[in-house]
Amino acid sequence: GAAAQAAALRFFRRTCARRLNPALAALGLDPVDDAWQLLEGRRTFLWDYPEFQPLPATPGYRHVGPLPWNGWPHSTRDCDTLARLEGPVALVAFGTGQVPQNVLWHLIAVLGQLGYSVALARGGQSAVPPRLADPARLAQFDFLPVDRALARASLVVCHGGQMLVFEALRHRIPVFVLPMQPEQAQNGVCVERLGCGRLLQRGVVFTGSAEAAEIAFLARPAAQVAEAMAALLHDPETPARLDLASRQLARYRGVADLAPQLEAQT
Repeated sequence: GAAAQAAALRFFRRTCARRLNPALAALGLDPVDDAWQLLEGRRTFLWDYPEFQPLPATPGYRHVGPLPWNGWPHSTRDCDTLARLEGPVALVAFGTGQVPQNVLWHLIAVLGQLGYSVALARGGQSAVPPRLADPARLAQFDFLPVDRALARASLVVCHGGQMLVFEALRHRIPVFVLPMQPEQAQNGVCVERLGCGRLLQRGVVFTGSAEAAEIAFLARPAAQVAEAMAALLHDPETPARLDLASRQLARYRGVADLAPQLEAQT
């Protein structure tokens, strides 16, 4: 599926360019055909890092690493609720994207089979009626600060957005990806390449149709998904791979590297 995945990413980049062009026009700038054209300048700073997403060496590109943000508001009640969950905890978070309830039910059932309690950060979505044998194993939150959630979590299931993926890897936590966008699917491929996680849907290349991704995920029986996740979680090499990913990520200092380089340009 590599060729189809590459085509999907090219389509995504062209679509982003079309959406950006009105803003560029308002600034008196020329339109672009591909969002990656915006990465062409004397100096280009990437918050990605090459061990995660290998790119050809390009003059002017500088990897500074992720720019983390842990300043989200939180309530003491939410922190107490998170602390009360029993046993190992799986953090499930899909940003502010709308995820069908049948997908969440299927995912929660898988995690229940694996023996995890679930901390579901709904991102503004409506509450999900619990379908666990023990409803106390599911806690739902509108929003959940990443730093506090990862301090309690043993694994992460997400849409593959880089901010959460990188923070999970920084904490040596395995990541399972159910993407909503083509670049998120690519991040899932990168997580698999590191041996630190898995894409949860199989048999389809993600080309931008959320419905196709949902169908592919729901077509896999819960026991089959649980078995695939357990294979990674119980692999004796997984802790070492997560430790390596965390150490690689720690070499990039984000804002601490970016700020002085930007100031040097003024």
